[in-house]
Amino acid sequence: MPLFIARSSFAACALLLATTVTSADSRIESIRSVDGHPLTITYYPVSAKASSGDRENAPVVVLLHGSDKGRILWDKAAPGRGETANFAETLQADGYAVITVDLRKFGDSKSPGDIAKLRPDDYEKMAASDMFAVKQFIFERHQEKDLNMNKMAIVAAGPTAAVAINFAAADLTVPPYDDAPVLANRTPRGQDVRALVLLSPEMSAGRLNSNRAMSLIKSPNAGIAMLVVVGAQDTADKGQSEKVFELMEKAQRKDEKRVYKLSPALRDRELGLIGKVPDQVEVPIRNFLNKHVKEFPSAWRDRKNKVTG
Repeated sequence: MPLFIARSSFAACALLLATTVTSADSRIESIRSVDGHPLTITYYPVSAKASSGDRENAPVVVLLHGSDKGRILWDKAAPGRGETANFAETLQADGYAVITVDLRKFGDSKSPGDIAKLRPDDYEKMAASDMFAVKQFIFERHQEKDLNMNKMAIVAAGPTAAVAINFAAADLTVPPYDDAPVLANRTPRGQDVRALVLLSPEMSAGRLNSNRAMSLIKSPNAGIAMLVVVGAQDTADKGQSEKVFELMEKAQRKDEKRVYKLSPALRDRELGLIGKVPDQVEVPIRNFLNKHVKEFPSAWRDRKNKVTG
């Protein structure tokens, strides 16, 4: 089933502010999805050494797991060759705020009543409920001037690529607050995703299909850049990856490069692509994010409703 239903209000996300400090540079946060499912994330804030101006305009990257284990593969992953930090820490050092996420039924995002096996509609709920809770968390950090939510990227792997695509499409359709007579002066609530990095992407997951969502995000007017990464020796994922890339590439303007494909010399898939050959994977991803997210010209602005606060 296609899904890009925009949430009408972030207020539906009841965030639990139970925080565990894991290190000087990251902390674990417990939040709740729109439909009440407990979720666990790790937040890597912008460096405390950054100036206030740098913090409030800092981009934010959401790192989603693939089909196995959860966010621990981002948080605990061994650094790549020649690297001294995992990829989340590397992005943090580059000036990004970073959030690693356990979507429902993965990693630490499990409730006592959860059935271990994923249900066909769980991926729909990840896109329509879990990701909007993450967006609410980002909104709150934005209002604290710790980042700029209008400079947002998502890195996803395997089945969560469909989650990222559908969420990005849904975010495009969220209307602004009705807090000014003129549409151009109203406070936006969506249109914040600037880029997607998809590792061994799958177009569908469970009942979640990305065809209609792709028709939205591929439009040049959507302003979303995409980098598709698939191992050159990964024959299982090459077909799906090519499909995603071609759908986006056909729609890009000739004078505006925003769709890319990366094929490192690996047979690994999903997060197995990280930490092996950084010069072929992590470095190009960082360059892509810098160009399309970090350098995106969008100054911090108050995102509260001007009428109701």
